[in-house]
Amino acid sequence: MRLLAATLAAVGLLAGTQALACEYPTQNIDNMPNGTTATMDQMLEAQGEVREYVEAMEAYIECVDEDIDANREEYDAERLRVMVQRRDAAVELVREAAEEFNTQVRLYNEAN
Repeated sequence: MRLLAATLAAVGLLAGTQALACEYPTQNIDNMPNGTTATMDQMLEAQGEVREYVEAMEAYIECVDEDIDANREEYDAERLRVMVQRRDAAVELVREAAEEFNTQVRLYNEAN
């Protein structure tokens, strides 16, 4: 997940100032609990963090989509490619976070 975050940050630098209109979420999942040893409280705390992260990233993805739609004819091919890359990287980060949390939930359920 760190590699994708670094890639997304690098792509963001290439995208220029127009892309800055879509604020990249500052939310982060601080500690994904280990489902085999976590308490219910830790799992619930992580669930809240994951939910907030997903909601923030969905708002960011929607903003990037709107930017692409609004400026499709003004952007050159490279700019459009970078914007689509930003969107796709954000989608992948959300998918990875949800998948990791769901894995920990399954492990928690098996352990308890």
